[in-house]
Amino acid sequence: MTKVMVGLYEEPDRPPNAIEYIKKYLGAPTNIDVDAIRTENEELKARIKELEEMVGDLTSSLKEARNATSGGSGVGEKEEFSA
Repeated sequence: MTKVMVGLYEEPDRPPNAIEYIKKYLGAPTNIDVDAIRTENEELKARIKELEEMVGDLTSSLKEARNATSGGSGVGEKEEFSA
């Protein structure tokens, strides 16, 4: 933090916004639409949930199909995939 303050003090032209200067000095990205990123994040979380439910449904269907074809004897059955 001291380096940032010294850099700000040594700047020949004072920046109009000290906070933006500090963000730039520390390497923070600029011109980012935070709301768009949050919206995209929520959409991706919802998609992950959908896909996890789909994997669960397909795993159950596969297990039922294996039991139906083998008669549930357990002979020749492979280990079930777990998500």
